[in-house]
Amino acid sequence: AAQWLGRSLSVRNVEAAAQLVDRVPKEARANWIMVVASAYAEVDVEKGRQWVSRYGGESPDLSAQFAHNVAIRNPELAMQLFGDVTDDQERDQMLRGLLQPLAENSPAVAARWAEKITDDDIRARSIGEVAGIWAQYDLPASRKWVMSLGDGAAKDQALMSLVQQGVGSLDEMVPIINEIRTPERRSRAVLMAAMQTTMMRASMTAYS
Repeated sequence: AAQWLGRSLSVRNVEAAAQLVDRVPKEARANWIMVVASAYAEVDVEKGRQWVSRYGGESPDLSAQFAHNVAIRNPELAMQLFGDVTDDQERDQMLRGLLQPLAENSPAVAARWAEKITDDDIRARSIGEVAGIWAQYDLPASRKWVMSLGDGAAKDQALMSLVQQGVGSLDEMVPIINEIRTPERRSRAVLMAAMQTTMMRASMTAYS
């Protein structure tokens, strides 16, 4: 009931929902904080940023989700959110949230910011996501960026994303697979490429 009330009230009056946060049952507090942040992303980004800064430690992925919601509507405004953020963890979370919508509009910009994430795991996942989105619009540009990355988990993740997208011919995928340094990931990439090729041939046979 508290979660439903939080969503409903945030849509109608986000200020009232924000003021009631300390009266919310413990079990529903994290969700309440999240829905208030989502509402602020639509009506008052600056207040939303302050809200995230105050309650970021209580609701998992709050910073990332808030940045994502803002970026969907205004990527440039979302980029300004972390201009004065000094905490690396909070900054990384915000970047993680805005990179997907940013990559759909300005993949080259998203790629540059993805490389600036300080947390190794988040950076690897984010680079992989940006590479996959970019490949849907411009495979050669995405592949050129991925190949320019230094060897490591982030590059391997990005290479896997290119293979997973199934873009390009088998001849184009083989050099990408050969660049993957982790044996386990390389084996998975080979399996994915083989399955995609088989499905493509089956589809062409059925069509003909």
